Amino acid sequence: QSTWGMNFGFKTELAEVGVPYVNALATLRDANTILFSPRKLHVEKFLETKESKDMGVVTADYIVIAVGGRPNVLAEKVCRNSTKHAITSDDIFSLKRAPGKTLVIGGGYIALECAGFLGTLGFPTTVMTRRKFLTKRMLDRIVGIHPTVAEEFIQMGITKASGMNPEKTGC
Repeated sequence: QSTWGMNFGFKTELAEVGVPYVNALATLRDANTILFSPRKLHVEKFLETKESKDMGVVTADYIVIAVGGRPNVLAEKVCRNSTKHAITSDDIFSLKRAPGKTLVIGGGYIALECAGFLGTLGFPTTVMTRRKFLTKRMLDRIVGIHPTVAEEFIQMGITKASGMNPEKTGC
């Protein structure tokens, strides 16, 4: 299933249980109030004038800011040939053929999830991180998994390249 399809499914499930989904720009009015609008101009106007008549309002005892994000390929000036040879964690699900030997850049949960399923499928996989370590203990903390699962992850043959920054890909 594509990332778009999964996101659509999540939105549908939220709607079914009465949780509104708002795709908009937002700002905090105070500790318990968010103002939002799909129009950037409205948010900018509020930030300048504190006038909120064109904004939606949500209040809550607790506000969790989870902005998410979209994966992106490093710019050419940061990593030569990246746009030619690299894909994102979203792209991996729409490949026309198996990825084969794979370098996963990053040590966050999405990177480790990708490395984990690639390793499970038998593809040689290396995880590159800027941190100087990628240990079983670190995997436990990042992924929040039971120690025996982290051991299995390492036993899949997933290798590490720690303390590094990507500079170029390909030739």
